[in-house]
Parts: sequence; C-alpha cells; structure tokens
Amino acid sequence: MLNGTCWPCQCAREDWASSTLLNLEEYTASTKVTAPLAEQIVSQTHELPNDHTVRSLQQEARKENQQRLCEKFEEVKNDLPHRTKRAVDVATEKGASSWLTVLPIKDMDLTLNKREFKDAIHLKYD
Repeated sequence: MLNGTCWPCQCAREDWASSTLLNLEEYTASTKVTAPLAEQIVSQTHELPNDHTVRSLQQEARKENQQRLCEKFEEVKNDLPHRTKRAVDVATEKGASSWLTVLPIKDMDLTLNKREFKDAIHLKYD
C-alpha cells in the first residue's frame, strides 16, 4: 500500500491524471486550430477559412506539442540513474539504431550470429 491506497489503484489514478492532462492539451490545440472555422460557422459565412492561417495554426500546434514532449523527455531523463541516463543518451543519438535496421549482407560478411549480435549490443550500450 502506498499512501493508504493499493499500488494498482495508485497507478490507475496517475494514469487517469496524466491522460486527463494530455486530453486537455489536445483539446486546447484543437480549439486553436479550428478557431477560424468556428468563426466562419458563427458568422454564417459560406467561405472556408484562409488556408495559410489554418496551416500556420497547425504548425504552431505541432511546435507546442513537440516542445511539450521534449520537456517531458528531459524531465523523465533527469530522474534516471546515471548509468541508465548514459544508455538513453547513446540510444537517442542520431543514427544510433541504424545498424540494427539495415539488412545484413552475407557477401560482405556483415551478418552476425546470435553470440556476435549480443556482444555488439553489449559493446554499444554498456
């Protein structure tokens, strides 16, 4: 029990709180992006809003979302132990996983057996 509640209840409460916050952020972004259309509906005009305005609002919403995600990532990363933080830094470097996503070429002897693969993973992330 944590703080008088069982652990699954505590986790469910935290999930609910975080999903509520996410829903509120998504609602706010949606309201901003659709504001020109809502104005057109209220004024009963039969013209669509300016595409440039809508696109700029969409880009602004994407930038805000990206900023929020980056802040959350940094917050979570700062709470990690040093060794795990180092592994996250290495894993998030540009091209860090590209060697895992390419097809091995047998002719150039670039295939790895199970042992070599485990060794490569160990060398890369430890």
